[in-house]
Amino acid sequence: MKTRLLSKKQIKGMLTMKEVVDICDKTFAGQGEGTVHCPTKVHTDFLDLARNNEVYGGTNSMPAYIGWQDVAGCKFIGGSTARHQKGLPYLYACQFLLEPRDGEFLAVMDAEYITQLRTGAQTGVALRHMIGEGKKVRMGLYGCGSQGYTQVEAVAAVAEITELRLYDIFKPAAEKLAAAMKGFVSGKTIVCDDPKDASDADVIVLVTVAETPIVKNEWVKPGTILFPLGSYQELEEDLVMNADKIIVDHVGQTLGRGCLKLVSAKGKITEKDLYATIGQLACGKKAVGDISKERVVCVAIGTGMLDIAVGYAFYQKAVEKNIGGFFDFINEE
Repeated sequence: MKTRLLSKKQIKGMLTMKEVVDICDKTFAGQGEGTVHCPTKVHTDFLDLARNNEVYGGTNSMPAYIGWQDVAGCKFIGGSTARHQKGLPYLYACQFLLEPRDGEFLAVMDAEYITQLRTGAQTGVALRHMIGEGKKVRMGLYGCGSQGYTQVEAVAAVAEITELRLYDIFKPAAEKLAAAMKGFVSGKTIVCDDPKDASDADVIVLVTVAETPIVKNEWVKPGTILFPLGSYQELEEDLVMNADKIIVDHVGQTLGRGCLKLVSAKGKITEKDLYATIGQLACGKKAVGDISKERVVCVAIGTGMLDIAVGYAFYQKAVEKNIGGFFDFINEE
């Protein structure tokens, strides 16, 4: 069997954000039901032996099996300072799809675009199961890079954004995003000079590389849902500790990375302090109830199961449209 090769340009636009949200919703439900197997991602450091084993980059390996699609795969995503020296983006991502019955490789595909889509979609899925479909929300967004766009698109796919507040340390990035997102916001969009101003919202999403807390405890009012999606401590520790509910995408990952890493390392939060996983919400095993007077923190670090599920949907579209190149890993010379 020949393996289909798919580039970012070839798959881009084949699925709508609403379709991606629905795919991720089914996959989270499978996780909650136990029909999706998604191990914790494994990180590998890259060492510069000439510089006393200095770490100059690394990669995450993110395998998964998706029961409702009967497909398996693995995504590799990471970054390297050496890429910057060549004028390339710091991050790279690609993934493999596997037919689990006979072990044939179905596809090798770019995963940068898929990562952006599913990172937005996981927010949409969680929001859908916390507040319901089609509700009006005021959204605050910290970080207006490429993933900021898909966060707004995904929230707009499940809710009506009546106001969008944007903050980025590089203001032109926020202004650019504001112009691009006009079609996704029914009300006004505000580019904030002060980070505090972006916290005046019902839904706060953070997609930054900040290594120190951005949003403070006293800024956030009851009835707010926060999505800290970065790899570091984007929320003040008091805000995390005073949350009424903490919801995560993957217990093993979120206690060791991102917003919960430091409080977990200090022993202040353990697995028993987590209210639910997104998978438990998606399959109906747990419900958040009335959270209008609560502050909810939803930590979604990102799981390989979403990449593989969304990637397989793109693969199916590519097969239908006969898009992509081919390579025979067994017989090709």
